[in-house]
Amino acid sequence: MRTQRKFLTWMMTFFLLASVIPTVALAAEDDADDDALIYSIDSGRIAIIVNEDGSYTVSQNKKTDEYSSNIPIILSGIGSYGLEELENEQYLYAITVSSSQENNSVPLSLVLDSMTLHGIIKIQNTNVNITLQGTNEISPAEGVDASLYITDDSCVTINGTGSLKCVGSGKDSAWNGFAGITVSNANESNTKLTINGGTIEAEGASSYGAGIGAKWWESCGSIIINGGTVIAKAGGAYAAGIGGSDDTSGDYAYVEINGGTVTATGGKYAAAIGAGIQTKESHVKITGGTIIATAGTEKRTQGYRYSYAIGVGTEVSELSLSSVTIDGGTLITSSEMLSDCSNAKNSNGEILGQIKISGLTASHEINKLCVDDISYGLKDVLLNQFGELYVWLPVSQSSIVEIVSDNSNYTYAGPISDGMKLNCESDDKLLHSFVPMEFSKENVGSSGEEYKGSIVKWGSEITFDANGGSFETDATGPITVEEGKAISTVSENYALPTPAKPDSAFAGWNTAADGTGTFVTTSTV
Repeated sequence: MRTQRKFLTWMMTFFLLASVIPTVALAAEDDADDDALIYSIDSGRIAIIVNEDGSYTVSQNKKTDEYSSNIPIILSGIGSYGLEELENEQYLYAITVSSSQENNSVPLSLVLDSMTLHGIIKIQNTNVNITLQGTNEISPAEGVDASLYITDDSCVTINGTGSLKCVGSGKDSAWNGFAGITVSNANESNTKLTINGGTIEAEGASSYGAGIGAKWWESCGSIIINGGTVIAKAGGAYAAGIGGSDDTSGDYAYVEINGGTVTATGGKYAAAIGAGIQTKESHVKITGGTIIATAGTEKRTQGYRYSYAIGVGTEVSELSLSSVTIDGGTLITSSEMLSDCSNAKNSNGEILGQIKISGLTASHEINKLCVDDISYGLKDVLLNQFGELYVWLPVSQSSIVEIVSDNSNYTYAGPISDGMKLNCESDDKLLHSFVPMEFSKENVGSSGEEYKGSIVKWGSEITFDANGGSFETDATGPITVEEGKAISTVSENYALPTPAKPDSAFAGWNTAADGTGTFVTTSTV
C-alpha cells in the first residue's frame, strides 16, 4: 500500500510539472540536440520579441517565457483573431514578431507546421527564417486586412518543402488593399523577402493589392526568388502580380528571380512582374527559373499604353527610371504590348530579343546555353511539354549560339532578332535556323518602294520566303548546300530566284524579313 501511494504521489507531481513547462519537441529524430518549442495558435495570440544575440521572449495568454538560445519555434493549429480591444487598445495582430533593438543579427527560426490562421502575422524590424512544413494558410479575419505583413527593415527568408497560401484583403474600403504577402518599404525602410523553397500561393486584395509586394499607397520592398514554386496574382486592378501597387506614393519595386517556377498575373493596368499602374521606379532582374508572366490587358485612358508583362505599368511615363535585366531563365510572357519586356537588356547593357528554341526533347535537361561564349542562366529552367524554351538573347547581326542537352549538341551561327525561332531537330549539325518576323506594314511595297525577301535555313537546307511577293517559276523549292560551301556550289551557274511584287522593286535576299539581318548572295557560305 505504501509503495502504491508513493507511485501515485510521483505521478501527480509529474502531471503538475508537465502542465507548467512549455511544450518542447524534437525538431528531428536524427538530431536530438536540436529541440524546438511548439506553440498552438488556437491557445491565443502570440507576441515574439527577439534580441540582438538571438535570445527571445514569447508571450501568449499573459504568460511570457524567456529563452536564452535561438531554438526554433513551431507554430501549428487553427486560430482566428480579428480586431479586438484589449486594455483600451485595438489589437490587430494574431502573431507579432519584432526586435527589441534596431534589428537582430541572429535570425529567429520560425516553423509553420500545418497551420491555419485567420488573422495577421506581422513581422516588424526583425530577421526571420521561416521553414514550411505541411500545408499552411493565412487569410484575413473580421476587421483586419492583411495576412503575412513584412515591414520596417525586416529580412524574411522562406525555406522548406511545405506550402503556404496567403490572401490579402481591404478593411472597410478597397483603398486599403493589402497584398497576399505584403513586403512594405514604408517609412523609407529596406524590407526584403527571399524565397528559397516551398510552394507559395499569394493573392492580393480585391483592388490595389499585389500578389506579393506592395499594399496600396506604399512602396514595395525587395523580393528575391531563388527556388520553390511561386504563384502570385494581383487581387484586382492597379497592382502587379509580384511588385508594386497603385498611387504615386508607391514609387519603388525591386524583384529578382534566380530560380524556381514562377507564375505571376498582374491586375488591370499593371505588369505581371515589376510595376503597378503608377509605380515610378521598378527594377526586375532575372538570371534563371521558369517564368510565366501575364500582364493586365487594358489601358487606363486614351493616350496611355498597355502594361508590359515584365516591367512597367500603363501610367509610368518615365521609362528610364525602370529596368529589366535578363541573364537567364525561360520566360513565357503575355501582354498587349509589342514587346513583352520594357527596355530589356542583359548585364552588359545589350538590347535583348525573345527567342523561341524548339526541337528539344521535353524529358531532357538543358545543361548549357551560350551566346558568343557567354553563359545564359539555366537554373530551374524547364522545357514545356513541346520541348520549347523562350529565352532572351542579345540582338546581333552575327552570333554563335551553343545549346548542350543531356543527349545532343546544337550550334546556330547567324543573326539574332526579336521574335526569331531556332529549331534544334538537326543532329549535331551547324544550324542556320531562322524564321523571319511577320511582314510588317512598314515593309509593304508602294509604288517604286523596295522590299526584301528573306531566307530560312534548316541545317544545310535553304528555303526561300518571298515575304509577300511571288515567284514566276516553281523552281524555288529548298536547296541543299554542303556545309562550309558557298551557295553558288549548288549547281553550275546557279542564281538565286527573284520574286516579284506589284509596284515594288526587289532589293535582295536577307536573313531577316525587315532587312535588318545579313544580306545573302550566291557567294554566301
